Amino acid sequence: MEELMLVIASGKIEMTEGQRLQRLDKVFMSMRDKFSFAQYFTGQVNVLKEQIKSELKSVNQIHHMYETVN
Repeated sequence: MEELMLVIASGKIEMTEGQRLQRLDKVFMSMRDKFSFAQYFTGQVNVLKEQIKSELKSVNQIHHMYETVN
């Protein structure tokens, strides 16, 4: 965000419009990469959450089976 503010704030950094556009492209690509990682990470967390839920269900079923046997 700091880099973006430097690029868009008039008078902060002396650069041509072409240079400003190049810097904006660089900021955009960096943010896109961070967003992609965040989406991937969120997906992996959701998979793990579902696996834990499934394992807990299995443990509870086994626990219930042994309680009824005794």
